[in-house]
Amino acid sequence: MKFFFEPLEIKEIDGQFLVVYKWGNLTESSCPRVWENVELFDAQGNKLWTVNGMEKCKFWDNKIDTFVGTRVKLGRLQLTSFSGNSYDINLHTGQVTHAEYHK
Repeated sequence: MKFFFEPLEIKEIDGQFLVVYKWGNLTESSCPRVWENVELFDAQGNKLWTVNGMEKCKFWDNKIDTFVGTRVKLGRLQLTSFSGNSYDINLHTGQVTHAEYHK
């Protein structure tokens, strides 16, 4: 599978692919934007969603934050931000909710 931007991490989940992009080539006007650097694709390479919901979180700062990877905690897939916050990710919608600070 080819991606327009360089992946930092690709995680296969039930035949779908969660991609965390390297943020260096992303900007405020790229698609995805630098703070939306996670997307989910089906097995054929069709984009299902781009991560969303960070702007509703008081711990997210669009000026410095981007996602730097994934982790599983207590059976939940989470995205980790540059600032050290983890977010639970809804794999059906791409919606994130703050879980904890752990830097």
